[in-house]
Amino acid sequence: MRNIARMFSETKFILIADYEHMFSDGFEQGVRKVAETVLSADPKQLLVYRIFEVNENATSAPQNRTVLSEMLNRKEAIVFHSAYYSGAHAIAGLNEWLVENQLGGISQKQMSYNRYNWEPQFVSLASIPLHDELFPYQIRDNTCLRWELCRAGYKFALISEHFMYHHGIKRAGSATQNYAKQVQRINGKRFWRALQVFKQRMNRLYPETQSSCPTPKA
Repeated sequence: MRNIARMFSETKFILIADYEHMFSDGFEQGVRKVAETVLSADPKQLLVYRIFEVNENATSAPQNRTVLSEMLNRKEAIVFHSAYYSGAHAIAGLNEWLVENQLGGISQKQMSYNRYNWEPQFVSLASIPLHDELFPYQIRDNTCLRWELCRAGYKFALISEHFMYHHGIKRAGSATQNYAKQVQRINGKRFWRALQVFKQRMNRLYPETQSSCPTPKA
């Protein structure tokens, strides 16, 4: 479905997100301005943005970093999936990022893709590779794009001001997680076959980056 959606997109820049994801005020205008400068200069740059979860009982929505910081302090917001699958969306330097004022809209000009389970959310040119559709649902079917982007030599830069958030906090042991584990068991054999084919394709297409990126795994 992600690839089908992209085929109907006519924009220069793309952002791949779930329908329930919400964005900080002015996200589109602000990030598009950064993209026009940064991605025009370097087509293999990815503009990574932080993502958070907001408690359903929260008294407000995090329109900007000031409100977000207050909500984090009140435990009304957390880093996305940090109570469910820590590490997948963690980005270092959160406290500094909340208060910094960087010219050009970029917080960290270069971040290393050094964790196989890191699934950064980003804005990019529409010309990036498509998702590998051999990967089954719930087992690296989204992470695989990040793996290929690393192998293809793309770079990851963190946006300094804007972010995305999601209402509701997913927790370990929840019905959602139990369902995901059930789906993963069903799709296990398909995943291992897809992973083998993927590794072979990466080494054929991008042999020069074989030692530069983390080894893909479940």
